[in-house]
Amino acid sequence: NDATTENDTVNDQCVCVGTPIVIYDCPVLEANIGDDCNDNDATTENDTVNDQCVCVGTPIVIYDCPVLEANIGDACNDNDATTENDTINDQCVCAGTPIVIYDCPVLEANIGDACNDGNAGTTDDTVNASCECVGVPTDCTENLVLALTLDASAAETTWELRDSQGTLVVSGGPYQSGQTSVEEELCVPQGCYSLRVNDAGANGISEGGYVLRYVDGRRIIDAATGDFTSTSQVLHGGLPMPFCVPLGNSNMLAGTCDKPSRRISAPVYASSFGPSATQYQFWIFDPHGTYSRRVAYPVPQFTPANLATNPVPVNTELNVCVRVMVNGAYRPFGPVCRYFFTPNPVTIGGPNSLVEGGIAITLYPNPNRTGIVNLHLEGVDSEAPVQVEVMDAMGRSAHSQWISATDGTTDHVLELQDKLRAGMYLVGITIDGQRYTQRLVLE
Repeated sequence: NDATTENDTVNDQCVCVGTPIVIYDCPVLEANIGDDCNDNDATTENDTVNDQCVCVGTPIVIYDCPVLEANIGDACNDNDATTENDTINDQCVCAGTPIVIYDCPVLEANIGDACNDGNAGTTDDTVNASCECVGVPTDCTENLVLALTLDASAAETTWELRDSQGTLVVSGGPYQSGQTSVEEELCVPQGCYSLRVNDAGANGISEGGYVLRYVDGRRIIDAATGDFTSTSQVLHGGLPMPFCVPLGNSNMLAGTCDKPSRRISAPVYASSFGPSATQYQFWIFDPHGTYSRRVAYPVPQFTPANLATNPVPVNTELNVCVRVMVNGAYRPFGPVCRYFFTPNPVTIGGPNSLVEGGIAITLYPNPNRTGIVNLHLEGVDSEAPVQVEVMDAMGRSAHSQWISATDGTTDHVLELQDKLRAGMYLVGITIDGQRYTQRLVLE
C-alpha cells in the first residue's frame, strides 16, 4: 500500500516491503545528470551524462611529449633567466633562445656591426663606440692616424671628429682595460675638422696623450701629454678651432722644433718660403684648449716674449705651426711642432729685486721704455691672492689688480703702456696683509 515502492515482497520478518521507485533525471538511460556512463568511444575518457541526457566523454589527449604533457612548439618555462621565448623542441625539451644583450640597445646592434647610415656618400658603415652608425666617406683623400697612449683607465677615454658644420664624421672608444696604446686610422675628404678627446673620469689621460697626424708622420695636433680634465680640444675664444687638411708645405725650422725647454725670449723660426712670401702667420695653441693665438710677421720668425697682449704661457706644452701669404692669399697651415717655453732667468738680489722675509720680488726691465713690465715672485707660500698697486710720485693709485701665486712662484706681465706716463712710480705688492714696495721708472 505504498505508491513510492515497487516489487513488494514478504521479507524474513513476515512484513510486506517494497523497494523505492527510482525517479531518474534521464529515465531512458536510467541515470542522472553527472552519472558515469560509457559512450562506447575509445577516443574519449571520463564519460558522464550531460544535461542533455547524453553520455559524452572528453577527448583523450595524445601529447607529442607525454612526460611533459605538452606538444612540440608549446610555450613552456626552462627556468633560465638568460633565455626568452621558451618552447618545447623536437627533443621534448623546454628550451629558450638566448637573450641578446646589445652594446647599443637602441640600434639592437653591437659596436662594429655593419649598418646603414643612410648617407649615399659613405661606405663600410659600422656602429661606432658612440652607438652611431657611421660610414667612411667615399671621397676620402686624407689618410690620418689618431695615435693614443692610454692610462690605466682606458675605458674612460673616447673621442670624436666632427666636420666644420659640427656633424660627426667618426668617433672611437671607450677602450678595453689593459690597453696601453691604440692607433685609429681615419680617412676623410679635404676640409676642416675639429677633434675632441674626452675622459669620463675628469682627470685626463694620466702619463699618456694623443697625436693626430698623417700616416707619413706630419703632425696636425700633438698632445703628447694628457694633462687635461674632462675634455681636450683646440679652442679659440671659447669655441672649437678647426684644423684643415690637406696641410700646407710651410714648416717650422727643424732646429727649433720639439725642444723640451726653450726660453720664451728665444726666437722661433720657420723655414723661409723665399721672396714670394710677403707674410708669415704663426699659430700658437694648446691642444687642450687653454690658449690659442695667431700672429703675423713679414719675416719667418717671432719672439714669444714680445707678445705682451695675450702673452704666450710658459711651462705649458704648446703646438706651433705656420702658413705663408703669397700673392695676397694665405696658403694652408703646415704641420705642427711641439714647444715648451720656460721663463727667462731672473736675478734675485739685483737692483730691481727686493728680498724680505723670504719673499723675493723682481720687476724687469727697470727702467722700462715699453710699459710692459715683468713681475717675478718667489717664496709665496700662501694661496691667498696677491694685490699689485702702482702709485705715482704723489702716492695716488694709478693702477691696481689682483693676481695669484702658484707653487710659491709666479711670473706676471703688467701692461702699463696705455695707462701711465713716463715718470717714477712705486709698485706695492700686498701678500697676506704684508706690503712690499719697489720703485719703477717708466721712460
